[in-house]
Amino acid sequence: MNGSAFLFYTKTMKKLYLLFMFLFAYSFSMCLRAERYSGYKSSYDTYIYWVLDTETGILNIYPSTKRPSEFNYWTNYKTYIRSVVIEERVSTIDHMAFSGCSNLTSITIPRGVSKIGAGAFDGCTSLTSITIPENVSEIGIDAFEGCI
Repeated sequence: MNGSAFLFYTKTMKKLYLLFMFLFAYSFSMCLRAERYSGYKSSYDTYIYWVLDTETGILNIYPSTKRPSEFNYWTNYKTYIRSVVIEERVSTIDHMAFSGCSNLTSITIPRGVSKIGAGAFDGCTSLTSITIPENVSEIGIDAFEGCI
């Protein structure tokens, strides 16, 4: 192999190596990207739809007018939840709804909520900020048990 062929071969291999490394890094970063989970939950006589963004840790909760064919809860994703945003038309926070969400730091309960179920925030040890509107008429037993 003469000098120019060797130089060409070396530059080509270097480019291929850099391309491979870029593709590997890109593929790896795509595996680490945030995921969004969603589902339906029954809350007494109403249904809610929820969406959790694992990157931000925000759980959004919306009222739903349809009865879903299957329910899945955010309890499998408790460790991701850092903040909860409840839509104004949600009227009840179910019993044990956020129990054990140890990374939950803040929640603002909208004026539409009139009832907070028993143990709703039980074990939310990182909860440092909660806003409860005046029209909440019922707070269940141990709703905030184990909160700081």
